[in-house]
Amino acid sequence: MYDSGRHTEIVDLSNHGFNCDLPDFPLEIAYAAGGIVNGIPTICGGAYSNISQDDGSETILDKNKYCYAFQNRSWNKMGKSLVEPKFYFGTGNVVMKDKLLIHGGLTKDIQDTTFSFAESSEWIGSNTKSSPLDTFPAAVGSHCNIRINKTHFMMTGGMVPLGNAKVTNRTKVTGNTYYCQMDLTCSPGPRLKHPRKSHGCYQKSISGKQYLFVIGGYIRNHIPNSTHDVEYLDMSDASKRQWELGEFWLCDATPILILQNHGSRLRPTELR
Repeated sequence: MYDSGRHTEIVDLSNHGFNCDLPDFPLEIAYAAGGIVNGIPTICGGAYSNISQDDGSETILDKNKYCYAFQNRSWNKMGKSLVEPKFYFGTGNVVMKDKLLIHGGLTKDIQDTTFSFAESSEWIGSNTKSSPLDTFPAAVGSHCNIRINKTHFMMTGGMVPLGNAKVTNRTKVTGNTYYCQMDLTCSPGPRLKHPRKSHGCYQKSISGKQYLFVIGGYIRNHIPNSTHDVEYLDMSDASKRQWELGEFWLCDATPILILQNHGSRLRPTELR
């Protein structure tokens, strides 16, 4: 049995030796989403699970529909909650107009590899009621969202059902991406070179150009099928946008990304 844990950490990207003792999170939780909303760390949803040591199968033991804000050196339950308990939703910490995006995900127990996808997505603000919206695509989980600018984000990869059923035991890992607005009006983006779920993603400006990145994840539903590769998307030329493969190294504990573009290697870049 894997312990989801309650330990809380702060990572200072400019100081690898930084250390701060924080109180534990109120719940033993995994698969939650969070971000900085109005300057306040905020965590919503998630679940606590048991993973079999024998075959790797997972059983969800409990689910959370509440949000917690870290203020005055303690985690405090917010007065508002999600429309329904959710987990495995889109990560990436997308915050727009002081609201945290809770996008897609699963809502019910995972038993015998049957998945129940969430009916809605929502924006959570510290001073506003949740704003539920229809999820686009209609069913997706374990994906990663990247904030592009003040009005748009990109959804990348994830797990989707085979067919239109939102309760199903037949799923696949996708390489689809979408450009989305806050009302979840979306249009297709360039496909990833490698489909993936449970991956990392973010955006960074390098030499005056904006790049989007996806890193790692699982290429199929069954663990272990992880990938260590990196893909990046140059946002500077809309007519030529396609994902390219890069390399990810650790150099003296500093993450280094080496971009490759049609055979020409760009300079190594520290991921800070």
